[in-house]
Amino acid sequence: RGLFFGENMKQPIISLTTDFGDTFACAQLETVIHVLNPKVKFIIASNEATPFSILEGAFILSKFYSLTPKNSIHIAVIDPRVGSSRQGIILKTNNYWFVGPDNGSLFPAAKADSIQQVYVINEDRLGHSLSNTFHGRDVFAKVAAYLSLDKDPLGFADPISVKELTSLEFIENQILHIDPYGNIKLSSVPQDLNYGDELKIKFSNQIIKVPFCKTFSDVQPDKLLIYLGSHQTL
Repeated sequence: RGLFFGENMKQPIISLTTDFGDTFACAQLETVIHVLNPKVKFIIASNEATPFSILEGAFILSKFYSLTPKNSIHIAVIDPRVGSSRQGIILKTNNYWFVGPDNGSLFPAAKADSIQQVYVINEDRLGHSLSNTFHGRDVFAKVAAYLSLDKDPLGFADPISVKELTSLEFIENQILHIDPYGNIKLSSVPQDLNYGDELKIKFSNQIIKVPFCKTFSDVQPDKLLIYLGSHQTL
């Protein structure tokens, strides 16, 4: 005991970011985890990423993980190629663990916290039959629970080089997420903007000017604005 977590992590946290849109699917992951480690605190970071949007899932995870205590374990399951030759991976960073498919969804968050070790999950060592289409439940949940129990990942995974990972990088002015209120969240970090400055937005058939504001009530209802979001992007 104490190999990874030490005595100060009395209730390990496991978070889940998915595109399931389905509480039944999330409940199955949570149950698998709690059967193996009843002491875990299970948190659904998001269950509503746009289906198949690895980019959106990566954004959500990258803005969530650092809110959790050191040594928390983060599962991301946006996995359109589940059951194929794509590999399942474990990433150990300076302060956290990340578990999921090697499709880029873990990469921005893990890179931001400095990747220290990379492992490929060996499914044959997990000790039970696997569904072809639900590795979130049958692979990633179990692996996360093992990590929360302080099990050495070499017992069920093999080390590889960081260079072998599938990378994903956000590009400037990229739309990463649209929330239920219609806020369009961009990758951009504002540079030298003052309240009242106007920015040009180009749509397919027009260019409009939109003010940079502090908050929603700085413009009239039904008017557009640009503002600094809670995650420090536009």
